[in-house]
Amino acid sequence: MRFEDAERILAFQAAYNEAFRKLYGDVQLIDINKIRPHNSAQTISSITADSRLLVFLKVDNCYECKQLVRRVLDNRSLNKNQIDVYFVDTKPGRDDEKIRKWVTDLAIDPTRLKSGNITLNHDQGNLLKITHKIDQAIPVVFKMNTDSLTAINL
Repeated sequence: MRFEDAERILAFQAAYNEAFRKLYGDVQLIDINKIRPHNSAQTISSITADSRLLVFLKVDNCYECKQLVRRVLDNRSLNKNQIDVYFVDTKPGRDDEKIRKWVTDLAIDPTRLKSGNITLNHDQGNLLKITHKIDQAIPVVFKMNTDSLTAINL
């Protein structure tokens, strides 16, 4: 009787997997990121001199985004780190003036921009490639080292 039960359960699971694949393609059945503890992201103390920060934010109507950038730029320990800012709500050519105004409003040091220490970029899908999430909360910061990319809480 146990063997019949096992065959029936395996047949049901195979049918379920096939139906799920047809309906949703390659979407993961279980999103591991959603079941990790919220404190799994690292903190600012984990940033080393060779860390590069990837900051994903919105240029429009995002007070939290401006506050986050202010915290990053005002933190003296991060002055030597490369900081790449990605705007998730802009398009190349169309929104460049919005970004220039945003830089002026935040009084970002032009020297750091000219030196490339801070770069300003249109996201163009990079955040989706990193997180595999369409509904990623913004703003979000990642620390990139030679062998890893890790979300950090700032």
